[in-house]
Amino acid sequence: MGGGLLETNNQLERFTKNKKSKKLTYLILGILVIIGSITLFRTYAFFEEKREFNVIKGRVPYFVANDLTIAYTIDGEKKSSSFPNKEEGYWVSQVVCENGVTARWDHSTWSLEEIKNNNNEKIKCQIDFITPNTQGTLIDYIENLAKKDDLIYDETVDKNLRYIGKNPNNYIWFNNELWRIIGIMNNIKNIYGENKTKVKIIREKSIGNFHWDNKPVGVLGTDSEYGNNDWSTSTLQNMLNNGSYYNRESRIFVNGTSSSQDFTKTGLTNEAKSMIDTVIWDIGGTSKYLTALNYYVAERENTVYEGHPTKWLGNIGLIYPSDYGLATSGGEIATRETCINLSMDEWDESLECPENNWILKSQNQRTLTPVSSNSTGNNVIAGSGSGAIFHHVVKSVDPVYPVVFLNSDILIINGNGSKESPYRVKN
Repeated sequence: MGGGLLETNNQLERFTKNKKSKKLTYLILGILVIIGSITLFRTYAFFEEKREFNVIKGRVPYFVANDLTIAYTIDGEKKSSSFPNKEEGYWVSQVVCENGVTARWDHSTWSLEEIKNNNNEKIKCQIDFITPNTQGTLIDYIENLAKKDDLIYDETVDKNLRYIGKNPNNYIWFNNELWRIIGIMNNIKNIYGENKTKVKIIREKSIGNFHWDNKPVGVLGTDSEYGNNDWSTSTLQNMLNNGSYYNRESRIFVNGTSSSQDFTKTGLTNEAKSMIDTVIWDIGGTSKYLTALNYYVAERENTVYEGHPTKWLGNIGLIYPSDYGLATSGGEIATRETCINLSMDEWDESLECPENNWILKSQNQRTLTPVSSNSTGNNVIAGSGSGAIFHHVVKSVDPVYPVVFLNSDILIINGNGSKESPYRVKN
């Protein structure tokens, strides 16, 4: 009987061990199945994401991201076919990304650029393409809005149509960034000397702080260590029209006092350059502080420092004192009429002349207009807190806001001029 009991105990022990072994085996197999499923799912998901990314990357050059999902519509309809090509003629009306991610569409390179993902999350964006439905030329479109409160025909002999007030809807998408429309200017001479009507625009944000001119003494007529106020030979003019800004490049000046110039992302694109007209700019000056209307006259007359030109042929300039002065709507304390007939060195925010003026910035702004009584002075718009015009040497460093005239036949595609929906234009 003892042997039978021992045998039974051994069988029970073997059974228990086999049962535990099988449980362990099943557990291991279960874990392997789960791991395999997860791996398969992640591999499939990665494949799908990678496949989609490759399609997008093939269509959207230079965009590199491993966690990218793009949905898109064409004229309001969701699409799942191939990504639209630039040659198909579509226009991007907006790019909307989730989780606080922002991105900008560059029509010239047909790509997403300046993607900001502060949350380090998966990037999910929707791009809305539209078929351009041009609404005529930008000039005609704005002239049709002439009865709006933020547009007025000015009091000059040319009767230009200007945006006025604290924050008019004059935003325009140009050079893949926000600019603002100063107005529709009449009698602007083109390269052939013909009088034309042009849209004049200014960059919304400064491109940086630069000297108006900082040529060394003895170079191109410079006779002072404070620079030379001849715009046609100034270092700023050269940077904007022939140098790093115009060519969208970076330059560092080892022996100069100017800061480095890196415009690889903010300089002019080829598309933007094709929209800018070459015109004859008036660069007359004055030795006195004037009213907005008198500045307008002086800018177009022949009072300059000895030997300096009164005209300049080019593409990119700066704002005039009169552009600033005539952009005010005035207020309750001082009406618009009072403001534009008040010497601009007497402007003060307490009068509401500069306060109700969209051109006023927090910092100073350089203008195109020189002081005629010397070779070193220039008219500058003082920043918030004053808003008056004052004279300063051209070798000082101040924020620069480029100004251009657009080709007369530029077409408007869409937008209402607000900051959220700026005017979109094309050649």
